Amino acid sequence: RVQRAAEAQAYLGFVELLLARLDIATGQSERGIAQLEGLYKSFREAGDQVASLEVAIDLSDALIRIGQYSRALELVDAAQRDAGGSAAFFAAATARVRSQAQWGLGDAEAAWSEAKDGLSAAIGAGQPYEEALLRQWRVRLASESGSDVDAMDARRLRELLRRLGIEPEPAKLVQAIQS
Repeated sequence: RVQRAAEAQAYLGFVELLLARLDIATGQSERGIAQLEGLYKSFREAGDQVASLEVAIDLSDALIRIGQYSRALELVDAAQRDAGGSAAFFAAATARVRSQAQWGLGDAEAAWSEAKDGLSAAIGAGQPYEEALLRQWRVRLASESGSDVDAMDARRLRELLRRLGIEPEPAKLVQAIQS
């Protein structure tokens, strides 16, 4: 409301995106998903394919959390295709949600492949946050599939978390990743 009253329309979409993320993080998934769906539609109608892709990544992530894997995969694929060359910046994030959706659909091989591609994209683009999310996801993939956790993933994840000011205890880190 403050943004609207101040006529700061350029920032309104970003504020709405943050509020939707907050709703999802605090367990109000339905409300957050509805907000993201509205934002996605608004950005698409306005022809802002890059903003649409960013919202589609968050929306796909939220859909994965509630088990709508196919819908999440279709959404992120369409948004990435629509964004064309501008989607390169989001390669790591799209690979991450694609990997999670593939895992949910039971395609472990595709999930691992997407996670590997996403990690390479994050490192190549110098995106430590996405790198941390992807390493966390790879540790979880290994754990859930009964594989050994890659030592490099675990070590680098701890380094990235420290850079973010987080000093997790090893046991608590593994527990948090698995939840």
